[in-house]
Amino acid sequence: MAIGGIRSKFVEIIIEGKGASGSAKTINWADSAIQTVAMTDDCTFTLTNPIVGVCRLFINNNDPLGPYTATWPGNVKWQDSTAPTFTKNRTVLIEFYYDDTNYYAKFGEYY
Repeated sequence: MAIGGIRSKFVEIIIEGKGASGSAKTINWADSAIQTVAMTDDCTFTLTNPIVGVCRLFINNNDPLGPYTATWPGNVKWQDSTAPTFTKNRTVLIEFYYDDTNYYAKFGEYY
């Protein structure tokens, strides 16, 4: 479900809302390069349909009941070997780069 976007003569950006995480969530990059998920439980993520060489942004919002733990596929390689944690009332922005084998990921936390 697209929740917003920007369209111009040169580029179209769609933000895809994936709703609540539950205990398992599939992120299909064919839906959009920018996606949001509301963390509602410890969650195992699956990433599908990557595009080689294209950076993807994944905005992860958690609710005030956390903290929650995310489990990522084995081919996600985190900057500094550290995956994000999801504490109460925080938003984590994750950027993925796919090289045809692995996802290279980095993140920033916002309040």
